[in-house]
Amino acid sequence: MYALKGQRIMQAVLSPEAIAKVNREKTERDEETGQDWHQGSLAVWILPTAGLSADLMQLWKHSDETYRQSCASCHALPHSEEYLANQWIGTLGAMKRYTSLDDAEYRLMLSWLQDHSKDVGPATQGGGHK
Repeated sequence: MYALKGQRIMQAVLSPEAIAKVNREKTERDEETGQDWHQGSLAVWILPTAGLSADLMQLWKHSDETYRQSCASCHALPHSEEYLANQWIGTLGAMKRYTSLDDAEYRLMLSWLQDHSKDVGPATQGGGHK
């Protein structure tokens, strides 16, 4: 599942069983790519001990700090708004091997960069996704 139409900002990876339970609410065609995007929802239950945080600002702060520490040691940091959300996938992917980030840290940093990108971030009409 992705956060926004036309943006490959990963929100969840679903099993085939979970995909079958997604409620498709609306379909829109992306005129630039010709792809159909389906707005959907999925009801889930989460244990309170699952270690999840609802404090998005704290997660973004942590991601910003991780970005600065992991990437500034080798080169000048590009501002998050220098790239489009979908461009960050390849840009950060090319650099992953030079970091000590585990998969969860990498995915969180990628999500932060995409949420603060040129076409999704605070400078755009929507002000990012939630």
